[in-house]
Amino acid sequence: MLSMIKIPRAPLTAVILFISAGLNSFSWAATPEEQEWEVLNLFYKPHELVVSATHYPKPLSRVAENISIVTAEEIKAMNAHSVAEVLSRVPGVFMGGYDRNFGSTANILIQGSGKYHTLVLLDGIPWNYLVEGNAATINIPVGIIERIEIIKGPASSSWGSSLGGVVNILTKTFSGDNDPSNHAYATYGENQTSDIRADFVNKLGKVDIFAYAGRMDSNGLLDKKSFENNSFYSKIRIPMSDVLTCGISAGYSEPDLFYGNFYDYDFSSSADLKSYFTTAYMDARLRDNLNVNLSAYSFQNRYAQKDKTLTGDYWGLSPDAVIQAFSLRDNKWGAKGKVVGEYGNHTALLGGDLAYGKLKDNTCFAPEFGGGYSIKTDVNTWAVYFNDTIAMNQWAITPGIRYDSNSTSKDFVSPSLGITFQPNHRVIFRAMVSRGFSSPPLVYSSSYVVDLIPNPDLKPETINSYQLGMEAGISLKSRLKISLFHHDVENMFFKEYVDSEEKYRYINAVSDTRQGFECELQASLSSHILVDFGGTYIHQSSETQEDRNLSSINFAIAFQHPEIINARFMGQYMQWGQDHGDPSNTGSYDNVICDVHISKPISVFRLAETELFITGHNIFNGALYDDVYNKNPERWIEGGLHITF
Repeated sequence: MLSMIKIPRAPLTAVILFISAGLNSFSWAATPEEQEWEVLNLFYKPHELVVSATHYPKPLSRVAENISIVTAEEIKAMNAHSVAEVLSRVPGVFMGGYDRNFGSTANILIQGSGKYHTLVLLDGIPWNYLVEGNAATINIPVGIIERIEIIKGPASSSWGSSLGGVVNILTKTFSGDNDPSNHAYATYGENQTSDIRADFVNKLGKVDIFAYAGRMDSNGLLDKKSFENNSFYSKIRIPMSDVLTCGISAGYSEPDLFYGNFYDYDFSSSADLKSYFTTAYMDARLRDNLNVNLSAYSFQNRYAQKDKTLTGDYWGLSPDAVIQAFSLRDNKWGAKGKVVGEYGNHTALLGGDLAYGKLKDNTCFAPEFGGGYSIKTDVNTWAVYFNDTIAMNQWAITPGIRYDSNSTSKDFVSPSLGITFQPNHRVIFRAMVSRGFSSPPLVYSSSYVVDLIPNPDLKPETINSYQLGMEAGISLKSRLKISLFHHDVENMFFKEYVDSEEKYRYINAVSDTRQGFECELQASLSSHILVDFGGTYIHQSSETQEDRNLSSINFAIAFQHPEIINARFMGQYMQWGQDHGDPSNTGSYDNVICDVHISKPISVFRLAETELFITGHNIFNGALYDDVYNKNPERWIEGGLHITF
């Protein structure tokens, strides 16, 4: 199954040396499985140790993929307002075009990958646009998130088109194991920036219910980049019997953005997005060791953008004239099914996906520029996949394979093999070799852009990936995680100019190598002080560009005394690898962005927990951005109230 993967000598040698060094550093004393989380539980709660790398929950000690988990509690501790803000603090994740404005958009780039290489899921719904393959997460309110699981590196043997990785967003629900808790949150900051939300989590008879409503609003923290969004979400879980459970969910979001004034090109840009999504599922436990899950989803997106002149001099038009306006409908429907069986030391899964996508674009230009056009296109995909986790004492071996069929691109087979080894309860070793892909965005194969010639013969970009990791409790109060990776990407999309460079198309013509490491350290300095550090280094070499080195550092120092005060100081540094002497490089990389969040419990309501908080963003006025048009705001302050009842 893995014969199609060629293993390079250098990474293989690194794997052998890495494992040898690690095994010489730790005791080989075997321990019972129930003790394996003794050290990790210092930083993770038990429910956070359940992940979905193989489409079913399994202990972290048996997961070979490089995974980071961000929980609702951690999002609260950051006082984050967007998914982009949360992901920007994850080692190995770079947010392209992220300007840190309230409600800003960004592309998710994992370990040097492109914007269409990362698959984003919300409760199993593929969130990526059909048109360009990227995912806009600004229409996902953080108030509905229970946790985010980030798989770094290709996950195609489980999820299909995901050359760079997967961001799996799991929403809140009510399991019945804890008392119901409802939340009300309100914050207000500079430039009339506000975030107001409330959620209801309860049990009505046998029915579990989660409901959410929120509104975000800002006049713009920089360059009048205003933003507002109303969002709603609900989820219902219905136990039909002891062995059968059904559920439905629905959500709506309507972000309205002003991208800003672009004075060099004499225009302003604004957009509004409307998203509506629904899911339904059925989960049946046929036997103690056999489970069947069926689900379906609908995801409807409408995106409208309008670009208008400022003075009109640059375009030869009058002031406030429309340069272009377009309306894009990006809609998807799908169904999924999987069967999970446990027998002996095996946990095997057989699954399938079926999806249909429809894209419609209407674009209008100013009469001086040619009028406009209308394009319609669609895509059909289906896939089958299989994986098996084989647990053998301290070892766990997970082979996997998936076949993907795409009506606009070539079919693809994605094999993988993961191995974990746990010599004792304080250390886990991981190794992963896999082959993955990313399908061409529809804009490349079924063009709707005036100057872009479609290429229906475009093949998927492919990747051979080799990863090695170690996670250890280096003392009773600290945890260290190290991950090494080497990715060879082939058949990359390359812009080829034709017709005297008046038009262009994309072809498969470039290869790329990305290799590096991630390091995470969490330590408890005392009963009230925690330190969190994450660092990433990536060396990227390409046939068409000069080599570049990407790096990032994230750190946090938290003081936790729930009865008195909680405080969290956070910092971030990022280097995108551009040549600082190149005049075309307009980014800023020589500063650290630091935030501080302070909260204090107060007694106001007898039956509710009330917390006052204040957050300072970019408190030292740092400048950290990848392009002059993505400048981040200077220091701004917000404060608010969080009630749990």
